[in-house]
Amino acid sequence: MRPPIHILFLLWCGSAFAQTDFMLDRTTGLNTRADEIACCLMNGQLVYTSNDQQDLVSDYRWTENARFAMRLADRGKTFTEFTRQEKFTAKATHGDEGSACYAATDSTLYFSSAADHRGNVNGRLRIYTRKWNGMEWEKAEALPFCKGPADYAHPWFDEARGLLVFSSNRAGGQGGMDIWYVYRNGDGWGELTCLDILVNSPGNEIFPTVWNGNIYYASDRLPGFGGFDIHCALQKHQWKVSVQMPAPINSPLDDLNLFMISEETGFLTSNRADGVGGDDIYRVKTVFETEKRGYTASVVVSGDTLKNSTVSVFNKGGELVLESNSGASGVFSLAKLDLNRPYKMTATGVSPLMYANAWLNIFNEEGVRIMQIPMKPDGSFAFELLPFDRGGSMAQRSTVDRSILSLSFEGQVIGTQPGRAESTMISIVDDDGELVAVAYTDQLGMFSVNNVTPDIAYTFRLSEESQASQVVIFDQGKKLTLPVLREEAHYARLDAGDAITLINENNQTVHLSSEDVFVINRIYYEYNSAHLGDNSIEQLDKLIRILENNPQLEIEIRSHTDSQGSDAYNLELSRRRAQVVKDYLVIHRIPANRISAVGLGEAELLNKCIYPDNCSEAERAINRRTEIRIMPSGS
Repeated sequence: MRPPIHILFLLWCGSAFAQTDFMLDRTTGLNTRADEIACCLMNGQLVYTSNDQQDLVSDYRWTENARFAMRLADRGKTFTEFTRQEKFTAKATHGDEGSACYAATDSTLYFSSAADHRGNVNGRLRIYTRKWNGMEWEKAEALPFCKGPADYAHPWFDEARGLLVFSSNRAGGQGGMDIWYVYRNGDGWGELTCLDILVNSPGNEIFPTVWNGNIYYASDRLPGFGGFDIHCALQKHQWKVSVQMPAPINSPLDDLNLFMISEETGFLTSNRADGVGGDDIYRVKTVFETEKRGYTASVVVSGDTLKNSTVSVFNKGGELVLESNSGASGVFSLAKLDLNRPYKMTATGVSPLMYANAWLNIFNEEGVRIMQIPMKPDGSFAFELLPFDRGGSMAQRSTVDRSILSLSFEGQVIGTQPGRAESTMISIVDDDGELVAVAYTDQLGMFSVNNVTPDIAYTFRLSEESQASQVVIFDQGKKLTLPVLREEAHYARLDAGDAITLINENNQTVHLSSEDVFVINRIYYEYNSAHLGDNSIEQLDKLIRILENNPQLEIEIRSHTDSQGSDAYNLELSRRRAQVVKDYLVIHRIPANRISAVGLGEAELLNKCIYPDNCSEAERAINRRTEIRIMPSGS
């Protein structure tokens, strides 16, 4: 097998610009001497389109001779291994079909076809939808705007934004096939918009997809690497600016239809020289420059270490990333796993009757237990390796991919005797018994918990060795002392009748109070500035998804300054900062009547920087922030 191709690049032309290593691997079980084009994932299977003879996409002869038909492929242990299946649409067609995009929320497949669907007799490409009713695919329905002597192809529907992007040579474009977009409004569609000349060209722009708000597409405009190249239209510039992706994403031949399924994994279609023949499907993997630790682990069932067990670890996409055996000692290595990445682990040899008594223990390089995770009812462990310092305290965790609606609170474990509570590990679980965080106390029993999903109640589970009698919680100005019974303390944070229930940007159900104030990660300002930086925009896009998911909610934007400058100046500056955030939300289709913007100046400092000359710039910057308060409509 050829070694993977590597390159350092600024991650996905997005706002974070994290340094990333791209790896490109040819998939197995899919590619033939004909053409295969990856389309999307549907219920864990890969949808792709394939023909028998010629490269219609590169030659742009859409309806001649051999036709493209959509097929399914089952994945193996990773996204490089597949087993081909037969085509899955409802009936045989007499024209090209594909590409396609599947929307899981309403079980709808968006696809382009030159077939005779519902009266399409002129051989033009049209965009259709099919719904899966649980038994079969329903009849294809053409989107209402696909009319006239033009082609409409390569749909990609972004469910989070209700955004459909596609390629068309309809009138009003820049020439050839261009990238267009339209928003879905209820059961209908809004106005079609063509991206401007910095994205589209007199040539052809095809295969658009959306990832993190950016639009990726293939173009044969010049200059380029050769043939079709992958470009990225930046959301932060309202898709008016486009950049060309580097090698190995692009090559001297045709590179088509790049789509991502997670921050780590995507697919690319290309007819580059190292392929099997025609257009082939490649797996794109982004390897982040993350720290690794020499952690080890063991599974304990009813107090006994599980030996000679086969453990399998899967990443967020369901790929098998580690398989090991615990051997005679019951201990296995986690050194290959990245920090701050969600994983799921299974272990053989645990009876379903013992799931409630099984725990995953994780140890640092010095053999000290730093994490203890309970087994879930399905027989798996959900965990995330956290960056503990060598002394046992938790290092600063990454905020990437965290919800903006997250809680942080501090606490202290009080022992039955003074000084007996140090070095205690605490597992925090929600009302459903799901692990939400792990903390580790210092020598005074103090601990902090960050990025916790808001819920009605939490349980603090302590290790049996803790000998703790109380847990004191400090939560947004409140102090509460909780008794410890059987190594557990229960914290009822909200009254169920008073809680606001909503769907966050990750489609999780959360519960919060109208008094909760959330400091949105990384929306900070330079001194004397109301400018929104790239990181701020990334966080506000998450807030937009929350407001779209919860049309019944209103928000209050609260902006703050540091103590430099006069009170009057800081008050006006904070008002401008709040208004900038509101303006961004309104521009992105959030009604203005759902948003109030308040500037509080330097009235609510987070630290003791009342006299700015006595503080560092980093300490002053903490106070230059924006907060969000969520409120039910009309409150």
